[in-house]
Amino acid sequence: MEYLTKNEFFAKYASETEKRNIKTACVLTYLSVAIMLFIAFEMHSLYIALSSLPLLALGLGVHIAKSRVCSVLLLIYSCVDTVLLSIHMQRPWGWWVIIAGVLAVISTFLFDKKYRAFVEEGAAAQLAMESAPAEAAVPPKKHAQLLFTLLPFCGMFAGIGIIFLSIHPTFLNLLIGNAESSKALLQAYGWWYAAVIGGVVIAILLTLAGIVVAAVKGIHSFQSVKLMLVCLAFPTLLGGAMVLTEDVPQLLFHAWEDVAQIDNDQLQEMTVWLSPQTRSERFPGPYTEGQPEPLTRYTGIGEDTENEWVEFYLPNCFDASLDPDALFAENESNGWNTGYDQQYRVRFTEHFHLVVSIEPVA
Repeated sequence: MEYLTKNEFFAKYASETEKRNIKTACVLTYLSVAIMLFIAFEMHSLYIALSSLPLLALGLGVHIAKSRVCSVLLLIYSCVDTVLLSIHMQRPWGWWVIIAGVLAVISTFLFDKKYRAFVEEGAAAQLAMESAPAEAAVPPKKHAQLLFTLLPFCGMFAGIGIIFLSIHPTFLNLLIGNAESSKALLQAYGWWYAAVIGGVVIAILLTLAGIVVAAVKGIHSFQSVKLMLVCLAFPTLLGGAMVLTEDVPQLLFHAWEDVAQIDNDQLQEMTVWLSPQTRSERFPGPYTEGQPEPLTRYTGIGEDTENEWVEFYLPNCFDASLDPDALFAENESNGWNTGYDQQYRVRFTEHFHLVVSIEPVA
């Protein structure tokens, strides 16, 4: 006798209300995940991004497997996550996911009851519904196929984790922690840019590997194809947008070019007065909350800058020994500053304006 999977039974015998409610619940969940990832990218919040991943997993569980467990967990998680996110964002947020959880619980439980009756009653239920016979137990092959079908999601989940690990402040601190010179700091950031690009590439490749295995050994259906496309879209769009928006490939090339300038002693050089107005800075690139700021930004002015303010970035590990009482007096003329304030000869890299040496001019 032909075996009907849960999805096949759902397509043939689920009521229009059950189909509509499950579809609505999944759409609300996916929409919430997309909004959370967008907000996480805009706010540079790792917490919001990570909190969206369980929602995506539970939404896929309801969508693909019509799982009661996933629907209950979706309702519980949506309630908890709504409270936490509302506190985090200081305004009510995410309440519509609770509606998705309620719809999912009601629909999956009603449908599961109908499906169990079909399986247990066998031929009697089959005649009543004008259907082919259903076996009481799922063949082992079906279990294996289901596991293979879910591999794209596993690859996507692991890949997104790698992306967020690559931009996490802890990882960046490990790279720059022992940098004791401008060159070492530039090299560390060069490796960081390479790691960010590599994380996105690995995330996409992991998802593609899961898709290939699922296509060969998984369940072949329209739902499984949709799962593959959704799983591939997340790391591609999320990682691709981050890399392209922040222009990470160009930052990587600039970092290595600046390192080569230091090695070849082909640095830019200017003699300037330095402004006393400084601030802590970070290197350009994907920003996350808590990212280190290993630079101090100075601005300089002089004949070499055509009397325009130019920015220089001094590594915190660099002992410049600047005289704070001899910095540029902005309310005085250049002639006055020539007589009273100290000028400095600054040697720096072309792209990042990273100071390599700074010496007072006699």
